[in-house]
Amino acid sequence: MKIFSAWLLAFIFLAYVLAYFGPVFAHEDYSFPDASGAKVSESLEKNPIRHLPDKPYYLLITIKENFTRLSKPSAAKKAEFDMTLAGKRLREAYELLAKNDVKRSSKALARYSTRLNEAVEQFEKARSQNQEVLTLSSKMANSLGTHETILSVLSEKWQYREDGAGFDGNFSSAFGGFATAVDAINNVQPGLKNRFISLDKEETIPSPIPSPTPVSTPSVSPRKIIY
Repeated sequence: MKIFSAWLLAFIFLAYVLAYFGPVFAHEDYSFPDASGAKVSESLEKNPIRHLPDKPYYLLITIKENFTRLSKPSAAKKAEFDMTLAGKRLREAYELLAKNDVKRSSKALARYSTRLNEAVEQFEKARSQNQEVLTLSSKMANSLGTHETILSVLSEKWQYREDGAGFDGNFSSAFGGFATAVDAINNVQPGLKNRFISLDKEETIPSPIPSPTPVSTPSVSPRKIIY
């Protein structure tokens, strides 16, 4: 009886350990760069927000943003504005997670993905309409650089937490949207993708240097000397 009780206690303890610690290490591994304090501060400053979604008047802010977006005269301008809004949503996710508001932080990540996808859609539309997108792609690259830093911090802060409110899934979608946006601008300016450490780079194989074309020297037959 004592042996049975010991085994039962051991089984209960093991089940508890697996239930408690199992989800903690189940998060997907992302190859984000190490973000220094100064870089994080700079990235947050470049994506400023005034209020968080936990405020009662936040709905009015989003309504104003939507009206402002409708007033943008072209797809390129809409894409630029969508990038600004995407940065705000990502900053909100960061601030809310810092307050341990996982539910709202997860929702902010979902809104980030949606807005970023809209930015890419408008960017591609502008490109198909032969609008000027070269400068826009550079601006988007700068914005995405700050996004990578914030995503890196979010991933680090979430690493040892138990999954909740669908955070893992929304983070995965956010990173997927980030990667899609980088690919879109890289199609306009090949090589921009190399700025982002968290994305796999295709190995660049240098083109072989062509060997100089041999110059054919006309054969010279010896002159006959007539005496």
